[in-house]
Amino acid sequence: MKTRKYSSSLRLGVFVSPHGFGHAARACAILHFLRARLSALECHVLTTVPFWFFRESLPTTNLSYHRLVTDVGLVQKDAFHEDIPRSLRRLDAFYPLKHWRIENAARLVKRFRPALLLCDISPLGIAVARRLQIPSVLVENFTWEWIYGHHPALAKPLASIRTHLASLTRSATIRIRTEPFCGTGRGHFTTHPVWRPPRTSQRTVRNILRLRRTDRCVLVSLGGFPSRYPLEKIASFARSRKIHFLLPGTAPRTIHDGFLVKLPHHTPYYHPDLVNAADLVVGKVGYSTISEVIGMGKRFAFIPRETFPESPFLVRYLKGRVPSRKIALRSLHNGTWLKKIDALLQTPPGEPSRENGAEIITARIAEFARS
Repeated sequence: MKTRKYSSSLRLGVFVSPHGFGHAARACAILHFLRARLSALECHVLTTVPFWFFRESLPTTNLSYHRLVTDVGLVQKDAFHEDIPRSLRRLDAFYPLKHWRIENAARLVKRFRPALLLCDISPLGIAVARRLQIPSVLVENFTWEWIYGHHPALAKPLASIRTHLASLTRSATIRIRTEPFCGTGRGHFTTHPVWRPPRTSQRTVRNILRLRRTDRCVLVSLGGFPSRYPLEKIASFARSRKIHFLLPGTAPRTIHDGFLVKLPHHTPYYHPDLVNAADLVVGKVGYSTISEVIGMGKRFAFIPRETFPESPFLVRYLKGRVPSRKIALRSLHNGTWLKKIDALLQTPPGEPSRENGAEIITARIAEFARS
């Protein structure tokens, strides 16, 4: 799709949920395409997601970072399990949104005078936009009231909070639902998955990683959460099958160890470039990972989050779009998942997507900026 350039400028506030990196990744994809459409873009990001994530994703964007608790979401024990007692305590302390919390955030936002607030999926951003009487754009594939209402441990204790959050969702000026979305909630419009495109060619990234064009390569990624891998079993399997593994979170710096490329948790490489360099991705079922493997047509060995209500919707969306195989969480730790890698690598890869929902969203926002 050819991007239409507008001779318009826009100052934008961006409220991002800190629940994992998926919401930040989707917001960054939107800002990436928005910068391509506008002659000038000034972004003020409000979140507790680390600043490096936005700077790495948007290296040439005029970007300011304001550390602010914008959301609770769910407290995670690790990449796959929620901490329900801690989640309930934090949610009870945060919601319903107190007047002072909205006022404090509104004073901060008022200093940079944005034309609108983009919210993924922070309810506080919607409340602040309403307080300042400026438009809010809610981008989501689920809302928190939906998640809490479909989580067996949360639906009943969070009944009043869910009502409060649903009221805020309805007050958003524009609600955009991005595939694969959960439930039947209505938005002003829906889009294809939103994902950050790679920046560097596959060939160049492979050269940097000391991989040849014909080498088979597997990326193991858990969406920003560290994990324990059976490195000896992976190394033995990699040698016997001549498969290279990229393993973020397994070393303090980049280490080339035979067929293993051990990487730090915050790698020196742009994550979508690693996805694009791989033939197969192994990882948690999460929005940004799903969107990137579909967008780039990658094979995917996935671990579902059994208790998170979003997970079944993401798994269903995968079917027929890219070659995929489910692996159990226990097999990730004991190494039995490796048996499924060979067969999945033998299947043809998927077709890269021609559509990125971020382009549709930015076209609407750019039109608004012109009005």
